[in-house]
Amino acid sequence: RGPILSDPSAGVNDLLGWVGLLGYHLSNRTRVFGKFDAFDPNRDAPADRIETWAVILVHDLDSAVRLRLAHEWVRAAQTRNNLLTAELQLRY
Repeated sequence: RGPILSDPSAGVNDLLGWVGLLGYHLSNRTRVFGKFDAFDPNRDAPADRIETWAVILVHDLDSAVRLRLAHEWVRAAQTRNNLLTAELQLRY
């Protein structure tokens, strides 16, 4: 149970959410992950659950540069979305 952060006067919702992540090292510099997360902001309201499946590839180009590619499938009550993300991380 938790408060509704966007409207504190609305009281308390019965929330439910969790994340599962499974990873595998393809090599010393490359990893692949499968991820599932689910969030239901109000268990008392029907059809408001959000689920996301993802496949993520992480490759270390060197000790200071990392490339991350992710493909996510998002399912909400009335929508289905696909997201493709490319991210470059620099360490200094």
